[in-house]
Amino acid sequence: DIVEREGRIAVADRPVAERLAAWVARERALAGRLPRRYPSIEDALARMREEYDATGSTDTAVIRGIGRTGRLVTSAALILFLAFVSLASGPQTEIKVLATGLAAGILLDATVIRALLVPAVVSLFGSWNWWLPKMPARILRVEPSPSPRPAGQQPATEAAL
Repeated sequence: DIVEREGRIAVADRPVAERLAAWVARERALAGRLPRRYPSIEDALARMREEYDATGSTDTAVIRGIGRTGRLVTSAALILFLAFVSLASGPQTEIKVLATGLAAGILLDATVIRALLVPAVVSLFGSWNWWLPKMPARILRVEPSPSPRPAGQQPATEAAL
């Protein structure tokens, strides 16, 4: 099936570039119908940061942050997973392969990464999650955050002042 014609490699009498261009056009048409925004992990981390600022406890921030964003992430992942599973039932092999891979990726992302790894790593790092050193702060043109508090030291509250 692979032949060389006029200095170009052809597969089944069609140049590889033409087959690749046709495949990209089909995939681009499919991608145009997909939802534009899947809830990002930054949404959960932003919620965790808000809770950390309010309570000063990373563990409380993780519990509340995941608790408030978990339903949204799980619902969006389920919708996307089912959409890709339905695409995988179509007749075209390329679409089946793409949809199966995307469905597996969405399932892995929603269960293992967002539900297990991110909360575990954030809890493990503790207050170091929220530390922004001076150099990156200067590049981002924001105020650097103070270095993390020693373990056991609670933030000062307005009632204590």
